[in-house]
Amino acid sequence: MYDIVALRKAADGTHETFDLSEFFWAGEDSFAYFAGARSGLLSDDDVAEAAAALRDNTIGIMLVFENAWASAFVGAARSSGGAMVASSRIPAQDLLDVLDELDSQ
Repeated sequence: MYDIVALRKAADGTHETFDLSEFFWAGEDSFAYFAGARSGLLSDDDVAEAAAALRDNTIGIMLVFENAWASAFVGAARSSGGAMVASSRIPAQDLLDVLDELDSQ
């Protein structure tokens, strides 16, 4: 993980960032591991853009991460004369929908 930013959007549309150690889930300090993990890679403009996408009275978490397993896979493909020609992300809900459909068959 290269950067992480937590933000909350108030009822009036304003937003602020906060440290994840302030966020509690079911009475536990679930996100304490991420306290102080912000690197600064995500800019204020990035945060403002994410906040604009949030509904009022909600929180959001922005992550910049690398799928490290992919580096070895792509390296092996290139060593064998291959090349990556496309890459995309499958939305989680799409994957869940397909898995549900497969389970029902």
